[in-house]
Amino acid sequence: MENNFGFCWKKILTKQVLLLLLCMLLVTFSYKHISILGGGIMEDDAYFYAQIGYNLGVNKISSFDGINITSGYHLLWGWLLGILSFLVSLFSSNKDIHLFFMFVLYCYITLNMSFYFGKNIIERIILFLVTIFLTMLMETGLLSLLLLIVINTFYVKQSNERIGYLAAFLVPLARIDAVVFLSLPLIYLFYKQESRLTATKLSITVLFGMVTQFALMYISFQHFFSVSSLIKAGSAIRILDIIANNITGYTNRKLLFIGFIIFLAYYLSIKNKNKYHILVVSSALLFLLLHIGFNFGIRDWYYMPTFIVVLFILFQYDLKLKSIVYGLCIMLILRWGYSSVTYRINDSWGEIAWQKEFVDQLQEVVPIESRIYLIDGSGFMGYISERTIINGDGLVNSYDYYYLSSQDNLENYLENMQIDYLITNLKNSGDEIVNYHGLVVNKQDVELLIDIPDHIDGGNFHNWRLFKLKHAH
Repeated sequence: MENNFGFCWKKILTKQVLLLLLCMLLVTFSYKHISILGGGIMEDDAYFYAQIGYNLGVNKISSFDGINITSGYHLLWGWLLGILSFLVSLFSSNKDIHLFFMFVLYCYITLNMSFYFGKNIIERIILFLVTIFLTMLMETGLLSLLLLIVINTFYVKQSNERIGYLAAFLVPLARIDAVVFLSLPLIYLFYKQESRLTATKLSITVLFGMVTQFALMYISFQHFFSVSSLIKAGSAIRILDIIANNITGYTNRKLLFIGFIIFLAYYLSIKNKNKYHILVVSSALLFLLLHIGFNFGIRDWYYMPTFIVVLFILFQYDLKLKSIVYGLCIMLILRWGYSSVTYRINDSWGEIAWQKEFVDQLQEVVPIESRIYLIDGSGFMGYISERTIINGDGLVNSYDYYYLSSQDNLENYLENMQIDYLITNLKNSGDEIVNYHGLVVNKQDVELLIDIPDHIDGGNFHNWRLFKLKHAH
């Protein structure tokens, strides 16, 4: 049966069921390889989402540690994971099962994006694998789907379909800064007299989405901005230092590749005199440049929306040059896949085995009711350890913690929060175990319970050690 918009609901439902079944199969065969380590195609921040989503759905609290209320996530994706965890909790509280279904949801979203916006099997595989390898379970997978719906509706098909307005409304809730993607082509819609009505309606929709985002933030947390955004905005690092760090960091090769495909997208759009495509690519570039300039230490998922949008524009052109893009994308995906697999097989540092062993020892040593403080790398530990891990960098902690840390006033935080244990994951050969925004813990203040074995090198972030504070009872 078809409605007035030409949708055949029976066909749509059949496709969605098949895509969901495919997701279940893919996640079933790959689950352990994805979740084995807080890194690779699932980074530590993704475990922030998993833990907060679990607490939202199971414990009915917007919290990472189950104690402190946090707003350190993007609402739409975080709440979707919370709803999913609530449904899963009706038959299981096992966190492995919850994480499995979170992977299924993410895979389902990315498969829909690749199925509907790739013109052929090659494009679908590329779109799907790019969203998988640029960090699973982050909000940018959902955001990429929403952006493609908006771009395809208004700037490729140049239609006026309701689904485009719905996606435009949801974009600010997925990531408020992603409104940048809609800005430049929207201005051009106003410039053209025949599309000003559409531009007005679309602008009102986006504005309503932004107002809704801020209203939900204030209703939920009595603040308009998330605690993580306040921490990043309050960083004292100079812009030039941020840029230098981002263009020389471990993600710099992705910058080279994305720069090349942006150049190709500009070339084809200008050659074909398609102003919409030029402005869409420019907006994608603007989003990327803003993060390179103001977001210290950007990670893979920040590249994802720009990657996906620019690739989608390139895929609109049936030219021989597109075969170059296919080849480069496939080579890049194979490289990512090779790195991920060999990293887990070789593991020359031994960090994967040590991380798993550390969690096992931690669960034996630390009583389940105890509290543990961990500054960096708390996402993986917070989800996997089944212990109360209090996030020390503040990104998924409370506003009170943010204010204390911003004033370098964390001196009594461990005592006030009745924290008994401390985990570190960085290399440290000095006398100070922790020196962070007024919180100083020396070797004489703690008892080392679990130390990293001498034969293992945990790299930069996996030198896991557990300490017990001597004041603890």
